[in-house]
Amino acid sequence: MEPERFPGSGVIIFGQAFGALAMPEVSYRSLEQSCLRQASITSDPEARKALAEMARKYRDMADHEERQQKSKGVETAN
Repeated sequence: MEPERFPGSGVIIFGQAFGALAMPEVSYRSLEQSCLRQASITSDPEARKALAEMARKYRDMADHEERQQKSKGVETAN
């Protein structure tokens, strides 16, 4: 996965590939929170927008993962 580049800002964001490969023990939920924190402190509007979008994607993945875990728990309980 190629990093996302923001012209003129010097900001490079590696997104999911960075989180998945470099930090396998980190959950999607914690990555979501990290993106939200970074978005709240950056002064670059493009970076803030990209970080907020990444946070939404991580939230969606965390929600999906949690739904899968809950459905597996229901299946094993029967």
